Amino acid sequence: MDEYLRDRLAEALPCSADDVGSGVKTIRLVPDGEVQSSKGTFLVDAESGARVASAFEAHGNELVIDFEHQSMGGDYAAPDGLSPAAGWATKIFYKRGRGIMALVRWNDRARGLIRSGEYRYLSPTVVLCKADRKVIAVVSAGLTNTPAIAGMDALAASDRERRANAEAEFPTLMADLASALGFEEGTPDTDVLRAAIDRLRGGGDAGKSDDEAIANHVREAFKLGSETGAEVVVKVLDARIAERDEAAALSAELAQQKADLLFDTLAVKTNKVNPHSPAARHFRDLARMDPETFKKVIACAHAFAPPGRLQPPTPEQMTRVELIRDAVRDFRITPQLGRQTTVDAYVNLSLRDAGMPKLSEDEVRGFL
Repeated sequence: MDEYLRDRLAEALPCSADDVGSGVKTIRLVPDGEVQSSKGTFLVDAESGARVASAFEAHGNELVIDFEHQSMGGDYAAPDGLSPAAGWATKIFYKRGRGIMALVRWNDRARGLIRSGEYRYLSPTVVLCKADRKVIAVVSAGLTNTPAIAGMDALAASDRERRANAEAEFPTLMADLASALGFEEGTPDTDVLRAAIDRLRGGGDAGKSDDEAIANHVREAFKLGSETGAEVVVKVLDARIAERDEAAALSAELAQQKADLLFDTLAVKTNKVNPHSPAARHFRDLARMDPETFKKVIACAHAFAPPGRLQPPTPEQMTRVELIRDAVRDFRITPQLGRQTTVDAYVNLSLRDAGMPKLSEDEVRGFL
């Protein structure tokens, strides 16, 4: 009832240079969901993932990763009949949203070939159930340069690509961490991340989750490798919190700048809101929280006659101090003046019309 899908049928997956360092690395053997290949379609879901993991455990041996599926023999056999291993999968498990995963220990020769770009992809040999074409076992995997699906990623992804992939997987990481920590759906990301850090540092509730499961979720999402210690995992989470806090602060700052520009352009310069009035703060808040409603409200508002004089004061009996204070006050309560001149120029004009010298440095410091 079952059948093999070998290299030409199964999807070829990219081998990242991050996955070929020393020690055991986490890689993806088969992607999650429906997999399209040149000779057929097959399916991976939680049920099939569990069956694959169970079959691996029942077999009791490590899974071979060879070159070009030579260990399958037949059309894939090497001329010398040998089928050396490129590496060994020491554990197989299923991860929602990612597929069938494996902890792989590469041999020195394979590690060098992948790093040098001589091999670029990993292709699994899987067993399917004919009834529903779900993967029920993985019997081997091979390094290959002939993927069955066109347009696959190259060997070593760039930093930008790796960052984009990690960002794309971030919602899945949050869901996994929230579930492991016992949070309800919709818990803020930063709360989940900080709780995960507390767990890994030993500061959480010991009855709510498995610390190693939390660490593994983070290792997988950020491609850290299974041997990465908890202290490194914590640093990665700390960095992610800092990034998200910085992004949130920047977003809030930009939103406020846009709101201020909208307020100044539509409300202040059209004399529909006095920027020094108590109501100005509420109009600014509306411009930030609901720009469209703000535009409608301002469009319906009438322009007001600004208080104070538009011409400099020229009282014959006014003392110099009184004249300066009045001129400064008039300038600050009259928006039009701020668009026409500066406060010191306006005060100096008032002094000149009153036949007095312009502002001294001490007066500038004292009144302006």
